[in-house]
Amino acid sequence: MTFESMNRSAAMFAARSATVVAALGLTGAALAIGGLSDRPQDAPAVGSGRAGDRAARRDANRNGADHARMAEAMRASGMTLAKAIATAEKQLKGSAVDARCARTGPNEPAAVEVTVLNESGQLMVAVINVGDGTVRSTRAASAEDFAVAGASPFMILKASEVRNCSIVDAERRTVGSVEELVIDEARGRIAYAIVDVEGSADRKVAIPWTALLHEEGSYRVSLRGATLAQAPRHDSAKWSALASDDFARQVADFYGNPIYGSDMALESGVPLIFVKLGDVIGMRIEGTDKAKLGVIEDLAIDPASGRISYAALSFGGFLGFNDKLFAVPWDALRSRKDGSVVLAVDKARLKDAPGFDKAHWPTTANEQFDEEIRSFYRKRTAAAGE
Repeated sequence: MTFESMNRSAAMFAARSATVVAALGLTGAALAIGGLSDRPQDAPAVGSGRAGDRAARRDANRNGADHARMAEAMRASGMTLAKAIATAEKQLKGSAVDARCARTGPNEPAAVEVTVLNESGQLMVAVINVGDGTVRSTRAASAEDFAVAGASPFMILKASEVRNCSIVDAERRTVGSVEELVIDEARGRIAYAIVDVEGSADRKVAIPWTALLHEEGSYRVSLRGATLAQAPRHDSAKWSALASDDFARQVADFYGNPIYGSDMALESGVPLIFVKLGDVIGMRIEGTDKAKLGVIEDLAIDPASGRISYAALSFGGFLGFNDKLFAVPWDALRSRKDGSVVLAVDKARLKDAPGFDKAHWPTTANEQFDEEIRSFYRKRTAAAGE
């Protein structure tokens, strides 16, 4: 997705949000996002086309009690959508382009998600508590956040092709090149890009993925008046330091981003483990009987959030498919204590697994294909043995 297409979609979002804010100016604490409203039932809904359909599907999954709870929370607190947007814009230093109801459980405080195009041209999301107007969390926008009628299809990238791409500054000057990608194993996303600094021999830095804006053939980073050589240095001999709180704070302060992972808490007892893309590609995948099933050929990633859409595996050794890759959700792969990786699917079933031709990698996200992948492995994947 080009920066220009992002700007076009952002303008569409902005126009839509302006309509909502104007409506709220007439009705006080009305909530007119994500299908929730305390306006008359015949009032126009926010969103149209594909984005409107998604909002309708989300709305269908919430009952009337949820709707009433959200509207009542806004009335009780005096919160308005305009206030939530102002809070998000201040926190993320940019302009709001979309707002919607956050997905919360019945016992969780009501919240609003506001998507903001920040000063670096990145789409970020702030989750605002309705009760007190505080920022609950922030994160990079994902494909679903960015979905809008008429927008370009959301891209997916081959992770291997990101390596060696140029890093440019706000003036489009080359300041470095990507050497490696750092994968957050538990969360299934790219945490950092390890970058060789242009003109600085042997100096490497770790740039948060959410600080990079994907453009045609390069990635843009806002250095806020500094140079990349001044960024916190990454020592290749101290790989474990990448996962330290101290390093994360240094990086967040330099790039002006939220600390990596602060909005994506890990389950209790799950360690934060970073692995190199170079170690993942070519990794042997075994069945629960420890017999080899195949290898990871590459990863498909969402360029905005860094989320791993799926791993592309080859099973040619025993299935006879030499020209096909199989798309496997990252969370269907399980690491054993001995370091091996398990895909707990019966071999006989793999011949029916979703995949694509090696020579024709998908370049845009496809919801139907994504759901097909997840449905296949939800039904056929058992817990891997330890």
